[in-house]
Amino acid sequence: LLLQKLPVLIRHWYTHGALSRSAHASFGRYTETAMSPLLLKHEAQHVASAMPKDDETFQVRASVAARQISATYTYEGASMQIVLTLSPSHPLRAVEVACTQRVGVSDAKWRKWQGHISPPPLS
Repeated sequence: LLLQKLPVLIRHWYTHGALSRSAHASFGRYTETAMSPLLLKHEAQHVASAMPKDDETFQVRASVAARQISATYTYEGASMQIVLTLSPSHPLRAVEVACTQRVGVSDAKWRKWQGHISPPPLS
């Protein structure tokens, strides 16, 4: 339940906590095998129920098998797609953000946007 409600706090504890090496590995394996699939399935269902089905300009899809959530925005024939990839031990590792389609957006502007989208590293 804490992994679902307070993922950043648990990630910080896991990354910077005073866990022994074996406890760290055991918690990571448990999260990867038992908790991450349930959390991802829950998030995919939430994404599917939150999006209107008739919106043609903005679409969000979730794939449990690929551990990805993709968002596509289409405007006047141009489209931009952002893909969030979750680690096998989600939420213990940060989400990876990638832009697979970006028509009309320069590399410099995309890197600036990506800095705003990506979660900050924990210190």
